[in-house]
Amino acid sequence: SSSCECGAFLQYGMGWTANRKQNPTVVYNRWSSNGMPFRFIPSSLQTFTTEGDGNDEENELYTRSVKEFFQQSPQLSLICSGHQPQGDIANAICLGIDNKNDNRSKRLGWIIPADTSYSGDVSFWNREKQTAQNQVGREQSKSGRGMRAICEVLISWDEDEPLSDTNPHVRFHGTLSDGTTYETRSLPMTTPSNSQYNIGNIDEAGIGPTPEESPHEGPWWCRASFRDGSLLLSGGHGFNFWNCLLKNPREPRS
Repeated sequence: SSSCECGAFLQYGMGWTANRKQNPTVVYNRWSSNGMPFRFIPSSLQTFTTEGDGNDEENELYTRSVKEFFQQSPQLSLICSGHQPQGDIANAICLGIDNKNDNRSKRLGWIIPADTSYSGDVSFWNREKQTAQNQVGREQSKSGRGMRAICEVLISWDEDEPLSDTNPHVRFHGTLSDGTTYETRSLPMTTPSNSQYNIGNIDEAGIGPTPEESPHEGPWWCRASFRDGSLLLSGGHGFNFWNCLLKNPREPRS
């Protein structure tokens, strides 16, 4: 039947078959490993390494290859994908692409993995108390998302400009797994930008908790800047995810 044919086609893109046997495929891939986009994090900022993250040379080659892919596609500014689970909100990975027409700025390429399966497993890290709070759980959801988490990636263009000649406006809106509603600021498409935080990159400036203050004992990812002025950091280790929502982000640590 047509449904069986469709199911077989979808199965082609999966890493495992229904009986949990590994299924070799070139379709199934991921932008993160061990819960974080480690391949895009400079090795000097990785406070721990884990099996499967690759070595420094492999990571640098991977990042350079992705940048070259954007560079060879002048009209490409955004890649949206699923897999693998990223918590309860789409992630944002930012790449600076050399701008051949303007040495004063860089074109930004964005990768948006928007798999929010298992959102119910996300914990919220309280920086002051150094404890995890507000883990709602999966409740009755079969996807593990819980009954609250919703995320939409909104992509739009200016009405008076042709689509091929302008960058899109990209933002997220929805509800976090603890019930907090949000709308992000639009992602910048060039540098320098008016963005106050280094969204789509590691928290190198130290706005959030130190690794010693963190549940995963590692770096935080600057995930989203919300319209109310708050900042969302995220951390991951294995299948564990933490949000750190800063209502009034403090100055970076000196």
